[in-house]
Amino acid sequence: MPFFEDTGPRPEEERSPIWRAVAHIGERPEQMVALNLLWTLQAAPLLLAWAFPAWPLPLRLALSLYTAVALIPVGAALLELLAAVGRGQPVGREDLGPALRRHAWRSLRVFVPLFTLVAGLLGLTVWADGRELTALGVATRLALLWLGVLSVHWGGAYLEGCEAWGVLAVSARRFWQRPGLTLAAALVAALALLLGLASVGGFFLIVPVFLGLLQVELARPFQVAV
Repeated sequence: MPFFEDTGPRPEEERSPIWRAVAHIGERPEQMVALNLLWTLQAAPLLLAWAFPAWPLPLRLALSLYTAVALIPVGAALLELLAAVGRGQPVGREDLGPALRRHAWRSLRVFVPLFTLVAGLLGLTVWADGRELTALGVATRLALLWLGVLSVHWGGAYLEGCEAWGVLAVSARRFWQRPGLTLAAALVAALALLLGLASVGGFFLIVPVFLGLLQVELARPFQVAV
């Protein structure tokens, strides 16, 4: 597309990880949309299970379970491909299969404990609210907010080989090293997610890929500094 090639921002010209993520999308728009669809299509079984409540319960549970499990390894494989994009390397369909095989088990081992922690805090928040335990409710909300901010570093830490709790430790360290950058990235990520969910189309076409690129680019300054 000449418009993007001639006038769009170049990733190598951008100093901010946020703008580099945007520039990568402008440089390869069709490929980024295709990668995004690959991930969001894994949610189709869950959407079908919600849309047709008359379907047998075992079928709906199986469809929901597929989405819950598939989104994680496909998302991890997507992170690897986006990291290659960030390095300026060509990415093709032939790279997807090997990436999925590399991340199928490890991604579940790393991210399931993290998502379980988030789900547990959400459940504890609801439980505390039901019993009017204000202090506990405030504490769990602050913990969820803290995890939300740190989550912008999860993808980069995962690609560097960290395990579940190592991802948390690296993310916390990077927050203290670059608090302003981390908070700005978390705010941009939250706005992108809200806009994507509000428009639906934006979520299915580009928002997850943008969030992945953001995490990949956020990791770069720390890798250079090491």
